[in-house]
Amino acid sequence: MRPVLSWLYQALVSSICLDLANAGDTVIVEGPAATNETFCAALASFSMKTVYRLTETRGAVLGAAALAYWPDIKPSAPDIIRAAPLRPGDLDNYARAWKETLDMRAHNDVGLAS
Repeated sequence: MRPVLSWLYQALVSSICLDLANAGDTVIVEGPAATNETFCAALASFSMKTVYRLTETRGAVLGAAALAYWPDIKPSAPDIIRAAPLRPGDLDNYARAWKETLDMRAHNDVGLAS
């Protein structure tokens, strides 16, 4: 149960970071997190963005190798899988309440509370 909760927490935090960065409507997850369907589905739900996950977990390494040794190394494009959002329900309400609480605390910390 704890690993699932930690991935849900990471998805909540990641969705806040995407909001703060004014990220676009599409997110591509790569690396070890891309192998975790729970994280990708939760991120799609919490961020309300289209989330894709790469099947290749060494994308950054292959990209760096391609840059360093181009044109000798040309890695093939990885498969991309669209993450299906979690089903709506209590988790959506929890995420909304969590974000509202975070917003209230942030405004209180910087003296913006009325």
